Amino acid sequence: MAKIELNSYKVKCSRCSNTFENHFPQKADRPIYCGRCMQLFKAVSVVQAKLLKEELSLEQNDEQIAQQINSLLIKESIEVSKENEDLLNSLVEKLVDDEKRRRKLVRQLRKLQNQKR
Repeated sequence: MAKIELNSYKVKCSRCSNTFENHFPQKADRPIYCGRCMQLFKAVSVVQAKLLKEELSLEQNDEQIAQQINSLLIKESIEVSKENEDLLNSLVEKLVDDEKRRRKLVRQLRKLQNQKR
């Protein structure tokens, strides 16, 4: 069986500028990354996916809370009982807390995206 020899090229990482050997030459129109930067990109992608999933979950929770608030307001449009007022206040607090978490997630996503560049 014949052995295939692979060429080795010295290339420069498009992100960190470290020089490393690769089996393909570097092309000007395509970035190439060292193993360390590729691991970083993969880790960032995993974290981004988790954060986006959590943000989507928060949005769905917020939608449910908004529907509950709306139904309470319609049901008790003339007079809001103390019990419903307490429930309404707790739902609004949860909505505010979710919004704070969402903003934190968005800041984390932006930070990760900036690091990725």
